[in-house]
Amino acid sequence: MLRFRVAISGKQPETSEPGKTAFAHLGVSALEKTLIIVQALKELDEERGRRVRHPALDKAVGRSTNLLIGHLRAGEQGQSTQVPVNCILEASLTFPPNEYLPAVQKEVERLSRKPRPVIPGFVKTGPESSGSSAPRGRDPRRPPPFPSRVTIDQGSDGRGAIRQPPPFRQ
Repeated sequence: MLRFRVAISGKQPETSEPGKTAFAHLGVSALEKTLIIVQALKELDEERGRRVRHPALDKAVGRSTNLLIGHLRAGEQGQSTQVPVNCILEASLTFPPNEYLPAVQKEVERLSRKPRPVIPGFVKTGPESSGSSAPRGRDPRRPPPFPSRVTIDQGSDGRGAIRQPPPFRQ
């Protein structure tokens, strides 16, 4: 099993008003960005469900791989007039013994480089981006267009051994 966490950042609109609702279009909602990531993970799950096969698992549970989004945290309770600037998504992905952890990790990590729809503060990027820290055409003062990091918390190497990497830091 691969367990992973994605940290997504956003940005409050630049205003001194205590309530940000009227200025929400000037901010970047980490929650809205996360909804796009959730959709990408669901697409990955469906694609893997069609592609990844293991006869014993297919017979026992009807599918050889599954992805579960088990936790999502965004914004602060009672702060409905604030743009959520941080979001954490935690998920797990099962894979059969004939797949190896590094290959599965790369599939999840590749999602951060896939082009995504353009929404305010969420710029379309992809592998064609230059080597600079900000893709061409993106304001470097804005947050990155996709998760700032994907952290693999723990996983199975395909033989049942569990390894524990350093703890996730926000």
